[in-house]
Formats: sequence, C-alpha cells, structure tokens
Amino acid sequence: MRLKSSFNNKTIFGAIVSVIFLIILIVCLILIVTPKFFQKPTSSSPSSPPQSVEKFESVVSQLSTPKEVVDFLNTSFVLTPKEESEEITLLTPEEIFYKQKGTPFDLAIFSIYVLSRHNYEAFFVRYKFDGKIGTIALIEQEGPFQVIIFTDKGAKIMEAFSIKDALQKEAQRLQANIFEYQVGHLDVEANTCSFSDWQKF
Repeated sequence: MRLKSSFNNKTIFGAIVSVIFLIILIVCLILIVTPKFFQKPTSSSPSSPPQSVEKFESVVSQLSTPKEVVDFLNTSFVLTPKEESEEITLLTPEEIFYKQKGTPFDLAIFSIYVLSRHNYEAFFVRYKFDGKIGTIALIEQEGPFQVIIFTDKGAKIMEAFSIKDALQKEAQRLQANIFEYQVGHLDVEANTCSFSDWQKF
C-alpha cells in the first residue's frame, strides 16, 4: 500500500509540474506573438497622415478667397518687423502656418500659396524704402488687382490698377520714398521663388 501511495503522489506531482510548465509556455507565446495588437498607430503610418498635415490642409481648403485669407492672418498670425536685408530665408507655407508669425514676406508667401491652391493667379512685390524692405501680394482678377498689404495693425486688402499704382499707395501709406522694387513668383509645387532684378521706381 505504501508503494502505491508513493507512486500516486509522484504521478500527481508530475502532473502539476506539467500543467504549470504548460501555463508558462502559453503565457510566453501570448506575450511574444500578440504585442503588435496593443501598439498605438504611429503618425508615420502611410494610412494615417500626421495630424499636423491634416490640420494645415484643412485650413488651406477653407480659405478660398483673399478676404478669408486676410481675416485668417489677422486672427492667427503675428507680424514681425520688416526685413532689413535683401537676403531672405524661404520657409514652406506649412512652416509659416505653425510658427504663427512672420515678416510681410512670409505672410505674402503663405497668402499666395493658399490662393494658388484655389486657382488664383498671385505674385508678390518687394520694395525698398528708408533702408528697409517691404512686401505686398497682388492677386490678379478682372479689373484692378487685389493687393494684400501688411501694416502694424494687421493685413488689409486694397485695389490697384498696376504694380506701380500699388507701390505709390504703399509709399503714401508709409509716408516714405520707395526707391526700387522687384517682382517675385512662388512655385507652389517646388516651394521655390523666382525674382526679377531690382528696378528703379
């Protein structure tokens, strides 16, 4: 009887060890095979573009007129001092959008980009006055140009019949003499700018 009892105890003990080993093995397999199901999707996933890009594109799609662009500039951007140098750093429209501030040149680039996405023909003019450089954006339409100007109180829209007419109105507003100007165009796809030579005003 003692031998049988001892045999039964060993059998039970072996069975318990086997069950424990099997449970550990199953848990390990679960931890190895299934972690990907608990990972959060990353922004680099092709199927889910970054939230920042989605926000930028959403805003661009909503700003479909010059007035809407100007209203957005005045509520979302801070105008920094005018450029003091002919050398400029060309930021992408998206970079300008997230900085929420910029020079007249930056805001002109952003405005032209947005309006170009809505099939407007637009370009910018840089001009020299009193040792500084200013920028305006001109939008072509039937009749006078719509001109986006950048003042200490925000962006505004005015009308002008030509580039020189727009610059004359800027000179009057600034109470300054404009000496030279250059015309520039933004390549929306390549995010590059082309500039004319400086011309006497």
